[in-house]
Amino acid sequence: MLKRIIIDLNLLKENYDEQASDINFLMRKIQIKEHQLASEVSGQYDLTETQAKTLGFIEKFPGTNQKNIADSFSLSNASTSAIIKKLVTSRFIEKSLM
Repeated sequence: MLKRIIIDLNLLKENYDEQASDINFLMRKIQIKEHQLASEVSGQYDLTETQAKTLGFIEKFPGTNQKNIADSFSLSNASTSAIIKKLVTSRFIEKSLM
């Protein structure tokens, strides 16, 4: 009986491993497709993907600040400042002092 339980557990583990592998594969395909679409759309507006994502973040969180953007995208303050400057210069956003 114990031997049968061990066999069943091994089969369950193999099935789980196979499903996890399938899920990982599908998630990676989704990430690749998302990246392709983001690149296409951002390219139409002469933006980098990160600049486009920053615009989406600002739209989702109006009144957000540079620190929140930097933290959300794991960017340095200098990188975030450059992104914001580009978006302001391109008139996608207006920077306000609070």
